[in-house]
Amino acid sequence: MENKTALVICNADGKYALASADGAPLCAFVYDSITPMFNAHEYFVCSRSVAGQARYGILNERGKEAVPCTMDEVEDFTYNYAALAKDGKFGVLTDRGCFVEPVFDESDPYGEFLRVCKDGVWGFLDVRGNFVHEDSF
Repeated sequence: MENKTALVICNADGKYALASADGAPLCAFVYDSITPMFNAHEYFVCSRSVAGQARYGILNERGKEAVPCTMDEVEDFTYNYAALAKDGKFGVLTDRGCFVEPVFDESDPYGEFLRVCKDGVWGFLDVRGNFVHEDSF
């Protein structure tokens, strides 16, 4: 998948960064991999090894971490969000760039919405990352 605003580049040490069209790095060469996200050309999945374990995050097209590179798992965008997980909890990045920390006990795709549960209470996340109780939806 081609991205018109940022390029993935690799240095001689095998570390990756994003660069502008003229080749200027947009972030440090600290990632073990960077790949464009499916369905979201302005975002990239990045990974780093921390204590021998792969950790994942999401970079925006300017090279900034939209999601810290500390997640156990990051999924591609589905409808208007990318689901992510850390330490058995679930969170999201919305297509509007809102990062919702992984604090939910369960998540369940519900069409174009994400149904989530925290402390036994079910609801949905709106496009701004706000929790909407299931009864109010």
